[in-house]
Amino acid sequence: MKTALAHYDLVVVGGGVQGLWLGRVGRAAGLSVAIVEAGEVGAGASGGLLGALMAHMPLPWGAKKQFQFDALGELADRAEEIKALTGIDTGYMRCGRIMAIRSKRFRESAIERAAESVERWRHRRGAYRLEVAPSDTFADWLRPEEAPYGILVDSLAARIEPRNYIAALKAAFIGDGGALFEGWRLRSIDQARTVVISSEGAEFAADRIIVAAGYQAFDIVRALTGLDIGGGVKGQGVLLEARLPTRRPIIYDDGLYVVAHTRETCAIGSTTEKEWSDPSVVDEKIEPRIAAARRLSPALRDARVIGQWAGIRPKAWERDPILGSLDEAGRIWIASGGFKITFGIAHAVAEACIEWIETGHAPERV
Repeated sequence: MKTALAHYDLVVVGGGVQGLWLGRVGRAAGLSVAIVEAGEVGAGASGGLLGALMAHMPLPWGAKKQFQFDALGELADRAEEIKALTGIDTGYMRCGRIMAIRSKRFRESAIERAAESVERWRHRRGAYRLEVAPSDTFADWLRPEEAPYGILVDSLAARIEPRNYIAALKAAFIGDGGALFEGWRLRSIDQARTVVISSEGAEFAADRIIVAAGYQAFDIVRALTGLDIGGGVKGQGVLLEARLPTRRPIIYDDGLYVVAHTRETCAIGSTTEKEWSDPSVVDEKIEPRIAAARRLSPALRDARVIGQWAGIRPKAWERDPILGSLDEAGRIWIASGGFKITFGIAHAVAEACIEWIETGHAPERV
């Protein structure tokens, strides 16, 4: 006699921040949910160090930027809910962001963007804005000489501690009755039966399958549909130890992120590498980032490296997050994060995806 397959309303492939949020929202909707993860949750790009939560500039504006803004505004409440449920501090804080202004042209653009933020960055939690401030506003954190035309200050940006956040989401999902299978490596998806099959031959059946496996989601989509919609980019980051000033917003400078998580620790990153030999190795390519951070911030001049990370981030060729059904029957879905912004919008993407599945209609805000 053939053993009956375990059946779930929803199986999520991938246990990163996006997959965990899909699981959480699915459970909140009353669905039976299983998450299958090849390694441990957060083993991919979600296990990094930075946790920078930043909006795109408010000029020009559009529906995608509105979606991201709304998501960033809502995340404070979501982080508090997760902390209250699990007792795990996610490290969330609306710390703000600063950018050095090094040219008259950038200053003129910054003034325009600051004016637009007054109109666009309005949320029920309050009004956020950009403003141009004097170069020495954060002199003990960003060297004034690095910003000859002032600094652009962003009050919307926030940070979260990625590994704590993942641990909290995992605990919340399991605590709510979700089924989590780590070390469960996907071999294939049987579309005809809506079944996921592991590399060892284990099978789970589902009413819906959502692929949320980071950059590997694009390989799965290619196998299912023949479509080439994205790939991966390697990133590297490090954690520094130093005694930091009281006020320490994110420093962003030409692709460099400096994110202080405590009074003593600060994450630096990340590289963007289209070619690599080993995705898990931290090598000399991170050194220019560390040197740049030390040059920018007097607090980091002698900071020592106490942690490191390397991994592959998903990048859709169109740069936007990917959400939707992969088949006409609406049984196989993809919810893949966007380049560098997944942590800020994963909860909103999950809510939109589950609503779409439940109602059969794409939410208006997507």
